[in-house]
Amino acid sequence: SKLMNEPGEAIPFIEIKENEEFEVNMNAMSVFQEIGDRKIAPIIIGGPWRSGKSFLANRLLKQMKGFAIGSTVRACTKGIWMWNKPVRINDEMDAVIMDAEG
Repeated sequence: SKLMNEPGEAIPFIEIKENEEFEVNMNAMSVFQEIGDRKIAPIIIGGPWRSGKSFLANRLLKQMKGFAIGSTVRACTKGIWMWNKPVRINDEMDAVIMDAEG
């Protein structure tokens, strides 16, 4: 599939708008549509503010970059972000790694 051949990147999944309403990002929905009938294992990393959630998400992807990591006390993650390339678990299931705002 086209999705599996492209390099991965972090994309917004659920965005928080200025009026504090939530919106599902259409690019994220296309990732789930691409998975099709396969089972999905969501891996959602949550925790306190500035506790290394994005770093852990990157390590699960076996890389050092991908999800934004801040070196200051200012948070980088707003809403919920996801990796746009599912991780193949087995013949029937893919994992989708998500990073939540602290």
